[in-house]
Amino acid sequence: TATARPTATPRPTATVTPTPKPPQPQVDAVDQAVDDDGEIVSRNVVAPEGGWVVVYADDEGAPGEPVGHAAVGEGEQSDVVVAVDPFRLTPTLHVRLHQDTGEIGTFEFPEADEALELEGEAVADTFEADLQVTIPVISVADQALGTDGQVVVDGVTSLGPGWVAIHTDNGGELGPALGQSSVPAGESSNVVVRLPWRSATRELYAVLWQDGGEAGIFEPGQFDEQVAVNEQPVQAAFAVELPPDVYVINQPVVTDEIVVEQAFINEPGWIAVYSNFEGFTDRLLGYTALEAGSNELVQIPIAPQFSTNVLHILLHEDGGVEGEFEYPAGDPPLRDEEGRPLIFSFQADSGNYVVTEDQALGEEDTVRVPLVVADLAAWVVVYADADGAPGDIIGQTFVERGVQRDVEIDIDPDAATETLYVVLHRDAGVLGEFEPTGPDDILQREREPIQAPFRVLGSDLTD
Repeated sequence: TATARPTATPRPTATVTPTPKPPQPQVDAVDQAVDDDGEIVSRNVVAPEGGWVVVYADDEGAPGEPVGHAAVGEGEQSDVVVAVDPFRLTPTLHVRLHQDTGEIGTFEFPEADEALELEGEAVADTFEADLQVTIPVISVADQALGTDGQVVVDGVTSLGPGWVAIHTDNGGELGPALGQSSVPAGESSNVVVRLPWRSATRELYAVLWQDGGEAGIFEPGQFDEQVAVNEQPVQAAFAVELPPDVYVINQPVVTDEIVVEQAFINEPGWIAVYSNFEGFTDRLLGYTALEAGSNELVQIPIAPQFSTNVLHILLHEDGGVEGEFEYPAGDPPLRDEEGRPLIFSFQADSGNYVVTEDQALGEEDTVRVPLVVADLAAWVVVYADADGAPGDIIGQTFVERGVQRDVEIDIDPDAATETLYVVLHRDAGVLGEFEPTGPDDILQREREPIQAPFRVLGSDLTD
C-alpha cells in the first residue's frame, strides 16, 4: 500500500488588533419641567477632558444668552445638573459642551472657555422646557390718593417674604420710600400701603423688596434688596390724583406778601388770599398762579392794609382765559365732595415764635434754626444750658422781620452743652448791633420768654 504523502502544516496568519477610538464628545438633554429651583438636567455628557455644560436661552431658534453652567470631568457622565437663572429661561433651551481653557475651574466665557466643536459643528443639543417658574411681579393702577394717604397695589407675586414700598419719582428715577407693607411668599392682592400724602409726587413707584435682614423690619439698601428679574427691578410706575391742599403756617403780615409752605392742585390754577368777616371770606387781598402738582414756598403778594387777624386761602380753577384770574366772573374756587369751597385759614396775629430740631453741629461750628417768625427785626440767640435753663450766650445772628427759614448761627463749640436753647431778642437799640444787656431784651409771649431747646447730636456732648 502506498504511503500517503505528508501534508504541510499551515502557517498561522497574524491578526491586527484595532486601536480603540476615543468616545465622541456629546451632550444630550431631554424635554423637561423647570420650577423655581432652577435646575436643568443634561441626561448624557461625554467630554474628552474637563469642561463645562452650558445652558442657553433661545434667540429666534439659535442659542442666545447663557443662563447657567456646570463643570464636568473627563469621560462619560449622566444626569448632570445645571443651575440656571429661572427668570431668564425661554420655552426652548439649548445646551452646549464648552472647554475649560482659561483659569481651570472658573467659567470665563466669552473671554475664554469656548464651545467645543466636532467636525466644525458645536457639540450641542436643543430641548423644550415646561416652565413652572414663579415670576416676581407687581401691578398697580392709577388712582386717587386721599388725605388718609392710602395706596392700593392690585397684585404682588413674591418668591419669599418681602415688602411692597411706595417711592416718589425723582426725575424718572426712584426717590425715597414713603411707606411700605409686608407681603408673604406667593401671590397677594389689594395690598394697602399708607404714606404721608403731602410728600407724594404725581407719579409714584410700587417696588418689590425681599426681606433679607431682620424679619418684619424694613431695611432698604442695608439688608433688604430690590427684587430683580433679568437684572430689571420688579417695580411699576403709576399716577396719583392728590387732594387739593394748602399747608400754611401762622405768620404776621409785616410785608406785602405771605408765604405758603406748600400748595397742591391737580391742574394749573390759582391760589388767592381773602380777609375774614365773621368766619367767612371777605375781601380779595391777592393771588398768584399755581402749576399742576406740588408748589413749594408760594409767595402771594397782598394788600396788607386790608389784612385781618385771620386770613383765608382758596384754590381756584383756571377755567377761562388761560393765565388770567377772572374770579368772580370765572375761575371758581375748588370745592369738596359736598360742594363747599375748600378753605384754608391761618392766624395773621400769631406774634413771634421759633422752631428748633435736634441736630449735629455744622462743619463750621454752626447750628440751624428751621423756622423763625418775627413781626419786628430781631436777634436769634443761642444759649448754653445751665441746670435746665438758658445760661451763657454762645452765638447769635440778626434776622429781618417776617418768616425766616433755615437760619444759620455760628457758635462757640467749646462752650456748647448737650442741650442748647434758641431765644428771640428784639433789636431795639442800634440796628444790627447786638446789645443783650441793653435795649435788645428777650421777646416774650404771655410773659414767658420766646425760646425753644434742642439737643446736639453726634458729638462727645451726647451719648
